[in-house]
Amino acid sequence: MALENRASHTLGPDNLRSGETSLAGRTAILTGGSRDIGAAIVKALAQEGVTVVFSYREKGKRADEVVANVLGSGGVAMGVQADISTPDGREAFVSSAIGTLGDRIDFLILSSSGPTDAINRQASNDLLDITLPFLKDGGVVIRMQSVPSHFGPQIRDTFSLARYNNVAIHKYDDLHSLRARMPEMRKQGVRFIEVCPPIVSDTTMIKLLNWQVDKETQGATTGEAMHDEVTLRLGLPQAVLTQEVGAKVVELLRNPDIKHGHTEFFNGMLDAQTALEHLYGVHQVYVNTLKREGEIEGQRSGIGRAIASIEQATRPNEPKMIDAISHDADGNYVGSVRITPQHAEGHFAQGSGFPRILPGHKQIRAAVETIGMIEKESGNSLDNLRLTGFENTTFSATVSAQGDTELTVKPVKNADGTYDVEISRQSDGKQTAFIRKLRVMPTEDLEEPELLEDQLLEGAAQSTGIVALEDLDSQTMPLLLGIGRTEFLGRSVKAGDGIKYDVHTKRVDKRGIEGSVLIYSGDRIIGVTAGIRAILVPKPVATRLLASHA
Repeated sequence: MALENRASHTLGPDNLRSGETSLAGRTAILTGGSRDIGAAIVKALAQEGVTVVFSYREKGKRADEVVANVLGSGGVAMGVQADISTPDGREAFVSSAIGTLGDRIDFLILSSSGPTDAINRQASNDLLDITLPFLKDGGVVIRMQSVPSHFGPQIRDTFSLARYNNVAIHKYDDLHSLRARMPEMRKQGVRFIEVCPPIVSDTTMIKLLNWQVDKETQGATTGEAMHDEVTLRLGLPQAVLTQEVGAKVVELLRNPDIKHGHTEFFNGMLDAQTALEHLYGVHQVYVNTLKREGEIEGQRSGIGRAIASIEQATRPNEPKMIDAISHDADGNYVGSVRITPQHAEGHFAQGSGFPRILPGHKQIRAAVETIGMIEKESGNSLDNLRLTGFENTTFSATVSAQGDTELTVKPVKNADGTYDVEISRQSDGKQTAFIRKLRVMPTEDLEEPELLEDQLLEGAAQSTGIVALEDLDSQTMPLLLGIGRTEFLGRSVKAGDGIKYDVHTKRVDKRGIEGSVLIYSGDRIIGVTAGIRAILVPKPVATRLLASHA
């Protein structure tokens, strides 16, 4: 296919909004441009005056139709037959593109995907290796994603999307490998953007997915219906068309203020999952998406949403929070535990730059477990206890999780049946937490895996923190100081259930924040917590502070 001289461009935007930049005269390399989403992006970019070279595997007639459509509209595009799942195919594609476009590439758009590592992670990284030297300052790398692949571990074991599950697994690995290379891109002045539409209803993939899920479930549901369950829980849109995806890519590329690492969900929802993963690791993130509701008289509001994962509900790698109970010098029951890195899983993740410490919600869990063991030792046949609330909790010191810290948990039962619980370090007696009027209730053995109430508190705290931040890429982080009056209503959250955190925060001084949270499962309120208190500190300061106290 011959490529016309780029000087013949007559197209360009006539509807640029303030702050947007023209794409006319730019160049793009795109994988998988002969149909569906890829073809829509080719057409949309060409309409803006971008010269596009795209790959296709074997359907030459479809590729010719895309090029003919672009040329007929006055744009410029060329298709290159290449199997980008192979090193030779990738090299041939980029060599052809560079031979056509010259030594400047503005946009690399990775649209191809499939059920193998070769067409996802290997292809994306090889293509980035080859093209990065040609991507100039101001260039953009876009990876087209999907909701199931973006939130892979959160939904993988609870929502089956038939054969697309394999595609989602490999696209998830691909995405994380590219995000790991963001510093490399930043150094060259190149931004990375993830474009994550919901179901794109006019694609061949969706027709195939519907057929596969219909067959797998014997007609009980469709791929779109299963996908809608996920997007509904996360507050995301349910469906778009290929033309809308192409328009969105154009909109993102026009906007120079889109941040490096941005995830586009098509309805203004923010990617809390990616922002928090760096701090806590995949399985300890309890807020997947965030919508900012605005600010009135210094009070910020927002909605955090999540899907409870199997990993979170089963807690397979988390040890018990109490090793044993005994009597202290005054004859009172106390619990004890040596804190290991496994106890502090997620606080903080390896690579975060922060020392490993015990999260506050795990100290609350330790209190509940201690009370349960004491009740059982006292002859009360209580197999399990669940947290139902407390008056307030104060965290007064961090707890190192390097295996050299032992905690003592001392509950004192009040006349009203509640407990005041002091938690302290055995080495120096320093109090690390105090829980006032903690309330518990007996519960039967769980029939299905479900989240514990302290995990919901962690979700509330994470939501409060990210609503309070100026943006999710902030170099400031909140450190939890305490939690006010909290009530849980005894309703469970099982793996696959959606959780919503309705957050209201305010600044109490220059660095302090305070928030209240309503916790929902579906449309039911299952908990409320007030007075979540935290201090906002720069990340380098937080690192030194935590290291000095841990």
